[in-house]
Amino acid sequence: MASPNVVIFGYDELLLESIEFLSRTKSRISAVVFPSNRKDRRANKIRQIVRDKGFPVLEQAPRKQISEFTKKIRRMKPD
Repeated sequence: MASPNVVIFGYDELLLESIEFLSRTKSRISAVVFPSNRKDRRANKIRQIVRDKGFPVLEQAPRKQISEFTKKIRRMKPD
């Protein structure tokens, strides 16, 4: 059975725990998406940890620009 392809959304410690869990299950994490309105120090620290782990980081687009963002996620073909 092929490993699931995952795009995960989040911004705090729960996100890191989710990444660790998905990594243990051999899921392929195609991208980690952060809300564009989360720019505080804690969220930026989590972003950097995710980047350091080698995962692509995306910012969720504002609603007016969501169409192109949605197309980008669909091209990743998450399960």
